[in-house]
Amino acid sequence: MDGITEIFYYISLIAEKNNVRNIGKIDGLWKCKVDEDWEFRVNGHDEEIDGIPPYYALIVYRGLPAGLVNPFGGTIAAGQVVNEDAFIEAMKKTMEEQYKEADRKTGGTRINEVEKLKKQIYVEKIMK
Repeated sequence: MDGITEIFYYISLIAEKNNVRNIGKIDGLWKCKVDEDWEFRVNGHDEEIDGIPPYYALIVYRGLPAGLVNPFGGTIAAGQVVNEDAFIEAMKKTMEEQYKEADRKTGGTRINEVEKLKKQIYVEKIMK
């Protein structure tokens, strides 16, 4: 992931998959429900919004704050159920389900789609 945390890496993949661009131009926070337990709220603005610092994401578990992260670090709960690995796994599972649903609707296959997105994000990052 070279320079970006795994959490933000998957947040960026989810954004890409959902055609979310220019988060700083969105009015307020970009909010995304990962599954029935997890969600995140990204502040892409230069100022704090709803208590979330600029360029941070608030990680929420069952309606309660579970972490505050940016692309280079942060803090997340470290319990047996609520922790970084569990959040990442939830994001991965959601992405897989989205691809399966897209395949079901189109009759296509997207086995390598996540790898393509990884490469695209990496290339965009190094080209900036």
